[in-house]
Amino acid sequence: MGLVVGVIAIALAVKWQTRRKWVWRFTVAFESVSLTPPVVVAFLEGDRSVVGGVSIPIVVLVLLVMPSTRQWFDLDPSLENRQNPE
Repeated sequence: MGLVVGVIAIALAVKWQTRRKWVWRFTVAFESVSLTPPVVVAFLEGDRSVVGGVSIPIVVLVLLVMPSTRQWFDLDPSLENRQNPE
């Protein structure tokens, strides 16, 4: 299951090279959904061995909610396709 989630995440990241706010919201929701099953299993079964499997989604969620990351995703859509002058 984890491999499938990883492949979907990579495919979406490659396809949607945008900094719009909905991408941030979708990514937070996606990581939250990928985090939920192992946490529920750990809680219901008292099995602490799944903690290692949830470390990457937790790190991603922490990085996504940082103010600098949220600001990066607040790009005005009209500026998105503009080339950087060099």
